Amino acid sequence: MNPIRFKFRFLDDNGREAGFLSKRGSFDGTNLELGKETVPIIAVLRADKRFDRILLTLLAEDGAVSHAAFAVKTKNLHELLTALNRETSARWAVLRQEQLDKEGGGEKLRFRLCPYCEATVDLTNFGETPQIYCNFCDTIATVQGTPPKHEPAHALCDDCGYFSRPREFSTFYFYFLLVIYGWRQGKRYVCPGCMRGEAWKMLFLNLPFLLGVPFALIQLFRVYFSDRIGWKSSFAGLDAANVKARKGKWEPAIRSYVEICRSVSDYSGIRYNAGLALLAKGDAVAAATQFENALALCCNHAPSYNNACTCLEQSGQTGRLGELRTLWGEAGEPEAQV
Repeated sequence: MNPIRFKFRFLDDNGREAGFLSKRGSFDGTNLELGKETVPIIAVLRADKRFDRILLTLLAEDGAVSHAAFAVKTKNLHELLTALNRETSARWAVLRQEQLDKEGGGEKLRFRLCPYCEATVDLTNFGETPQIYCNFCDTIATVQGTPPKHEPAHALCDDCGYFSRPREFSTFYFYFLLVIYGWRQGKRYVCPGCMRGEAWKMLFLNLPFLLGVPFALIQLFRVYFSDRIGWKSSFAGLDAANVKARKGKWEPAIRSYVEICRSVSDYSGIRYNAGLALLAKGDAVAAATQFENALALCCNHAPSYNNACTCLEQSGQTGRLGELRTLWGEAGEPEAQV
């Protein structure tokens, strides 16, 4: 591949950009050059993006996992992120092939490219399902039938954990105390439901000084109305349903999830949300059914698997729990993602 060249800045321990001048970096498909430092692509497990930062999950020779992050100061951040995950997933797929060949099970290997980020998704041991989960871009991709509108924009929210449409929101607060004045601003990557409280807080705290009011009104518009004007998703009503679930209104939330599933011919992400709502309600048996329904639609949806294991264990369904763990090649305790 042609080298991707970019400018970047390292981050300090507090996540702030270090230094005033940007450094030069490049990625040629084999090595990621960050100034004088070289990171071989085979040491990268995955790359994530938040705002203008790329977050790397790295694997050392001794098996230890570490993390590194840097801020990209050029406009090719998405190109770099896609290339990193495309190349590292392809190389890990080759190693997976070699491992299974040595074990005499190479014919079981099955991979599929994510239609949204081009990463190689390992589907070995899983059956065919209408959807697949890409653990590199954290999206559910429809591979059989017509994908829902704006499918790749939906993922799990960092704050509430529900399947939604997380996006970047900005916060701004202006203050004036006699002779002292200033402002505070920041960014959040959350779903509109999680941002509602922050948007109203911005409006009320900025009202006395007016300067921050227009900014707060823009965020309120994005939270409540941007999906209704000029951006119509196949998952209409999803934000409202998630807010109901978070407020403990489980039955109305689940009814809303059922209606959304009808509009998109059933969907694993929505089934996952129904499982979270039922788990929060305390009904582990019904929640396990919803998580397993999600897996029937998307065979490798790791968040559904983790929560299904938790629910099956809580409800004493040890037989089904063992079958599920065997399918996933897991021997230890799963980590719940609630």
